Amino acid sequence: MEDSYSQREIALAVGISHQSVGRYLRRINDASISLADALALDDDALEELLERGTPGPSPESFAPIDLASVDRELNSKHPPTRAVLWDEYKRDHPDEQCYSYSQFNAEIRRYRKESRLTMHIDHTPGDRCYLDYAGDVVLIYSSPESDEVSFSAAVLVATLPYSTFTGVRATSSQDLLATIEAIEDILVRDFHGVPGRIVPDNMATAVTSPKAKGKPATINATFLEFATHLSSAVDPTRVRRPKDKATVEQMVGLIQREVLTRFRHRRFYSLGELNQALVPEVRRVNDLVVKEYGRSRSDRFMSTEANQLGPLPRHRFSVGIWSSAKVGPNYHIKVDHNYYSVPWHFAHETLRCKLSANTVELYDRTTPVAIHRRATGKGRYVTQEAHMPQAHFRFARSNSFVGLMDQASEIGEYTKAFADVVAKSIGKEGLALASLNLIIDIARRYGPTQTEDAARYALAIGATRAASLESILATNAHGCDCMPEVTPPTPPHENLRGPSYFA
Repeated sequence: MEDSYSQREIALAVGISHQSVGRYLRRINDASISLADALALDDDALEELLERGTPGPSPESFAPIDLASVDRELNSKHPPTRAVLWDEYKRDHPDEQCYSYSQFNAEIRRYRKESRLTMHIDHTPGDRCYLDYAGDVVLIYSSPESDEVSFSAAVLVATLPYSTFTGVRATSSQDLLATIEAIEDILVRDFHGVPGRIVPDNMATAVTSPKAKGKPATINATFLEFATHLSSAVDPTRVRRPKDKATVEQMVGLIQREVLTRFRHRRFYSLGELNQALVPEVRRVNDLVVKEYGRSRSDRFMSTEANQLGPLPRHRFSVGIWSSAKVGPNYHIKVDHNYYSVPWHFAHETLRCKLSANTVELYDRTTPVAIHRRATGKGRYVTQEAHMPQAHFRFARSNSFVGLMDQASEIGEYTKAFADVVAKSIGKEGLALASLNLIIDIARRYGPTQTEDAARYALAIGATRAASLESILATNAHGCDCMPEVTPPTPPHENLRGPSYFA
């Protein structure tokens, strides 16, 4: 073989210089082995034989380079040049042997090659939903006649990584309320279910402080409450780690190229108009066949992932304003200028308050203790009887018109009807309290059965005063055999019209 080809012919055949061919042949000869023996060596042994060079200083003899720090510097927002970093490296090791500039760069390349390994992740259907806002915005104009821009609409992209099925919503801003409303809209109208984990980018609306070494991320309280409402967890990505959310990054790019670029010559005048325009375009993207799967995202989602999502909550999330306040000695807590009751044993405790559009919710840490319909105006007291101690409950019932009428109803239907007659004859609730209290006191002394019979007799003879009820019981007038028949009063009902309707 050695006599068959010249070194230049060998060099031309294998694509190296003829000097290299000569050097390799000399090293084989110096090793005192034949060409046949060299060809019998495995790749590693042959490489060691041919590529050995003049031994230089070992890496241990050089001043070490903090390659992790150098890599962070090169990836920073305003990176220095490698020459600057090399100068700083030499400055920090004045009395040691340092790498040359070319060796310094070679070490950086080696570190990056070793540290830039990527891992393929097999996603589980229904496990995660990645969130990210597109970098592009869409201008919303004030009117067709004007070039004035009302605002720039942000575009939220939500992707299920298993199927890469994607939902998109335009929002007026990237604030907390707009983001939550957009996420919920996508879950309800596009996904028809809830994933196990919501994975936001480190957007300020969701993450108060990002993940750090040994410390989990701090989630915004309202966003965390929203996730709890969905029975889902929040698992934000790491800072400056786009590969953590590679799927949604790819879909954001696709939405920008395939959807938003189609709107570049189109004007929108409302957020609703923009969202309507997004629907068919996003559906088209989801229906595109993905070469990797040989199927569309929609098909993969419907056949495999849709039935793995959790159920939607029964009602939409109510965004509230959170605060803390101390319960007064009257077991009421002040929220937004009005006072709301809590169970009496929480008096003097500090509770968390959630004020929403229609309700006021009160919590002992995370345990709900009371919920009220939100009162209008200022200075109003909203009290639930179940929150009162027994003594206060009895007193309240004897000093309110509604409480006294409820007690009359508990005695019987005739007593309730007679109490209604007495109250109407007086005309004013405040003036009627004394008479109603007398009726309740009579029932306490004579018993509910006797009071019912007496009330029935009082209705039959047309009595309108509470004192008449006591007189009937004292004289036993209701016990005679000639007591006239009285038709039991008919409770009011919206489907019953009565004589006045036909008159």
